[in-house]
Amino acid sequence: MLHQRIQMSTLTGVAFGGIICLGLLPYVDHITVWMWFTLRCLVSAARLILSNRIARASAAPDGEVAHTPSLSHSSGGVSLDRLFLAVLAADGLVWGLLCMWLAPRNNPQVVALLLTSIAGVSAVGMFVLQASWRASASLLTMMILPVVIHQLAERTRFGVYTGVGFGIFLAIILLEARRCEARILELLRLRYSTDRIAEERAEALSLAERQSRVKSQFLATMSHEMRTPLHGILGITRMMQEAGAVPAAEQLALVEQAGEHLLRLINDALDVSKLEGGHLRLTPKPFDLEHLIEDVISLSQPVAKEAGLVLRGRLRLPRPCRVHGDAARVRQILHNLVGNALKFTEQGTVTVVANYRPGRARIAVYDTGPGIAAEELPRIFDAFHQADGSFSRRYGGTGLGLSIARELAHAMGGDLVCTSIVGRGSRFTVTLALPSAPAPSPRSEAPTRRHGAVRPGAMILARRISSSTMKKVTVPSSAPKSASAAPGSSPGPSSSPAPSSRPEPSSSPAPLSSNPVPPPADLAQRQVLLAEDNPVNALVAQASLKKLGLSVRLVVNGAEAVAAFQERQPDMVLLDCQMPVMDGFEAARRMRQHERDAGWGRTPVLALSANALESDRERSLASGMDEHLAKPFRVEELRVVLERLMREAPKVVNMDQEPKA
Repeated sequence: MLHQRIQMSTLTGVAFGGIICLGLLPYVDHITVWMWFTLRCLVSAARLILSNRIARASAAPDGEVAHTPSLSHSSGGVSLDRLFLAVLAADGLVWGLLCMWLAPRNNPQVVALLLTSIAGVSAVGMFVLQASWRASASLLTMMILPVVIHQLAERTRFGVYTGVGFGIFLAIILLEARRCEARILELLRLRYSTDRIAEERAEALSLAERQSRVKSQFLATMSHEMRTPLHGILGITRMMQEAGAVPAAEQLALVEQAGEHLLRLINDALDVSKLEGGHLRLTPKPFDLEHLIEDVISLSQPVAKEAGLVLRGRLRLPRPCRVHGDAARVRQILHNLVGNALKFTEQGTVTVVANYRPGRARIAVYDTGPGIAAEELPRIFDAFHQADGSFSRRYGGTGLGLSIARELAHAMGGDLVCTSIVGRGSRFTVTLALPSAPAPSPRSEAPTRRHGAVRPGAMILARRISSSTMKKVTVPSSAPKSASAAPGSSPGPSSSPAPSSRPEPSSSPAPLSSNPVPPPADLAQRQVLLAEDNPVNALVAQASLKKLGLSVRLVVNGAEAVAAFQERQPDMVLLDCQMPVMDGFEAARRMRQHERDAGWGRTPVLALSANALESDRERSLASGMDEHLAKPFRVEELRVVLERLMREAPKVVNMDQEPKA
């Protein structure tokens, strides 16, 4: 900083000295004038050379000049800093000699002009050298002190007046130079401190981002590795349930229940990751809020019966109550609240109260459980927190349910709050921003958009969320295979609305019905190309597809899938994403390219993957696939997806075409 202004100020000083010399020529001997100007030029040249040398020596490795007010570089045993101070002193002395050599004795006007010039030069010098008090003192002292001595030596009133005045002026500018240096040092200190803090924060942010990426990668990897065997375990278990004896079916139901519990833990972990990263995507669409709440109550009735509780609803809603929002997420919140109420209530009732005014829904779940202590209420929505966190606690669970439910409520423009009285019960109230939706037209009941992700268990999210928070129930062999309550089977009071008659997936880990799923008309006898490298998952997928009336051709990697596709166009393709030789993404891209080259119509391609993140879905769609179904999945989920894909597919597939050469 000290040497950044040297060049311009020094050259300006030389030019100003030349102007002064021209003005003095009529009054002073020419030789004396040009001798002074020569000294002026020599000292200025030395000052420029030394300043440039110091600037180069103090340059930082990256090319930036180190902004330090003093330098201690040495050259030949002499400090460049001291040498520069000496040059500055010589420069000041040359200016000071201006009055001693060139001031005419009998012309006070010229003397006054010279004194004014020296005062101006000293002020400029203090400004240029303000970064270093030593530099300012070297220049200004040697510039003004000779003037003071010369004027006092005149022993005239004018001389004494100007001598004393310049002495006071010297003291003032030296004091101000010291203050300027202190201010600059403080500014530099603050600047470096700010830069250091900014660098530390940038490093901390980078570290946090790296840790977040590592965590996300860990979740994605563990999710995939756990889903793959789970898909096989659950699929084989269901197949054995359908074919085995009743005692074996009951034991297999316990295996399925354990697998479902593990799957719920994975889904909860993924939900927490999405919420923390701000990647949760809502899929709002019109739905009937009254029907949704009725379904939740109906699906929870078997657990309430088993626990000896009364579950009832008091729905003060308009009919129909069509709203616009993410029905799956609303259902997830309600299942969590109702499930917790049934889980922690030993006797009494659980009541669901719902109100709606345009644009906003309010749903409260009351229970007669033990209540929550006042000191626990502020933390009840913290992730992994449980009111009873001891090793001897009666109720299991991860403590993620309420945290996820509240974050979902926030994402939907609402909130989830709790009030509780120990010994009397609790009330959880969720408010949601749900705008009113128009009455549905016949076409509005068509399937949802083609490229929506199908999360594992999305079709039966209610069942999984409910059972994750409710008490474990072993369904006896005499009980119905489906846990969906029939209309009118609720033991609640007459104020509880009758459950909807729409078909619902089962709500407990009971065995599936042994009756085969009737093959839908638009799936019967369709040809499916299945690419799956895992033998267990291939067996489960083949059994599921054959149950739907489909004809399956199995290959074990992406390259074989592409070859089989090019040989004969199937009605649909199911691709595992991670396979040897060629993965499912590359296989899908090559199939789409072959369709364009051969002039074929678009074949529905479904990704079957143990990866369930939003980024995985986007990658599947970007590679040319039409849908992403995460493992493990159920037959009914697969059926719904395949039916939709076949309905939306162009009717140009020709199964009787000759194989392409």
